Amino acid sequence: NELAKFLLVNTKFQSMKDLQSSNQNVLSEIATIKKEFANFTKAHMTLSNKVDQLKADASALTKRLKALKKP
Repeated sequence: NELAKFLLVNTKFQSMKDLQSSNQNVLSEIATIKKEFANFTKAHMTLSNKVDQLKADASALTKRLKALKKP
C-alpha cells in the first residue's frame, strides 16, 4: 500500500516535471515566432514602402514621357 502511494506520488511529480518542460518549450517557440513575425512585419513594411515609391516613380516617368511626346 505504501509502495503504491510512493509510486503514485513519484509519477505525479514526474508528470509535473514533464509538463513544465513541455510548457517551457512552448513558451520558447512562441518567443521565436514573435521575433520572426516582428521581422516579417518590418520586411513587409519596407517592401510596401518600396512598392509605393516605385509606383510614384513610374507615374512621374509616365507623365514625363507624355510631355515629351506632345508636339
